[in-house]
Formats: sequence, structure tokens, C-alpha cells
Amino acid sequence: MKQEVKIFLGGGVILLEGNENMKGYRPSVVDPAISKLNSRRDADRIYIVKTFSDLIHEYAPEGQQEHYHRFVEKEADIALFIFDGTIGDKTREEVEHACNSYNKHQHPTVFFYGKNLKDNDEIVRYLFSKNQYFQHFKDKEHLLNLIQIDLSQWKKQRQWKKILLVIIGCLLFGLIALKMFHTCSSAPLIPSNEESDSLSVIVDT
Repeated sequence: MKQEVKIFLGGGVILLEGNENMKGYRPSVVDPAISKLNSRRDADRIYIVKTFSDLIHEYAPEGQQEHYHRFVEKEADIALFIFDGTIGDKTREEVEHACNSYNKHQHPTVFFYGKNLKDNDEIVRYLFSKNQYFQHFKDKEHLLNLIQIDLSQWKKQRQWKKILLVIIGCLLFGLIALKMFHTCSSAPLIPSNEESDSLSVIVDT
């Protein structure tokens, strides 16, 4: 059975979904990239993408904002953001929420892609200050390739991270065991009662 990987797609609504004047990044870049990844013969996972617009139309007894927060913090495996020039306040809130969630829970993995942005722009400096992944892209084809590569490598990165944690755990356990052995072997021997009595007799004679 294929694993479901849930992705939160963040960015301006028009930027992602498009309008009569422009084709958004979701139908022209993200959906084709996800479709290609999902249709691979050796695919062992299914990527499912949701935007803020998708989430606010879902049934949410706890409230739409809380539903969105819970999805990003608890359910989404990946948060993927696309910027193109000016960034609105709502998108900035989504960015901060995803970064804060990662800092607190190491979840979700966050990918940021930007066009018409410079390294000294406020949002880019903020991402660098949070040690978050950020890539400039020049056009939609470039972005599509970046997304496919990053999502393909995401599992490998997670696997290596787990392996590294296991290795670190084993090393720590070994160091603790070695320290305990050294402490026990260097402790002075305390003679038993019988040995103490024998010693005292020898001394008295």
C-alpha cells in the first residue's frame, strides 16, 4: 500500500490558482510535478496537495483557522511555498506559522521557492535567519524541476536523518557503557568480612 504524503501549498491565492489573465503556479507547475511523481512505476507514495483555499472549504467544527493550523502542525508532511515578488500579509502569516511549527516539532519539512526576490529582501532574510531551505527559480520549468527533485530526495533525506539519529544513539549508549565500566573497574576493592578477620589475625600475631 502506498504511503500518503500530505503537502500544504502556500502562497498568494491568485499566484497559485491563477485568474482570467494568468495561469497560476498550481495548475501549471505543482499539479504536473505531483502527477509525474505519483505516476512513476516505482512510486511508493502518493502526494496529496492542499492550499489554504482548500482547507477553508472543508468541514471544520473547531473553526477554519484552527483547522488550518492543525493541518500544518499535525497532518502535513511537507509545506511548500511559492513566492513571486510582493508577498501579502496572509502569506507571511502562513510562512511564520510553518517555520514556528518546524522549530517546535521538527515538522513539517518546509520548502521555499522564490522569483523576483533578492537575498536582502525581508522575507528571504527571515527564512535564512530560521535556517530554512530557500531556492530562487527563473521560470516555471525551472521551478517544476526543482520541486520534482526536492520531493524525490525528501524520503532519502528523512531516511538518512533517521539513520544518523540511530548512530548517534548507539554512540551515546556506548560511551555511557564505557564510562560505567571504567568507573566500576577503577573502584577500590572492599574486602569481605571473612577476609577482614583473616587480615586482623595475621596482624595480631
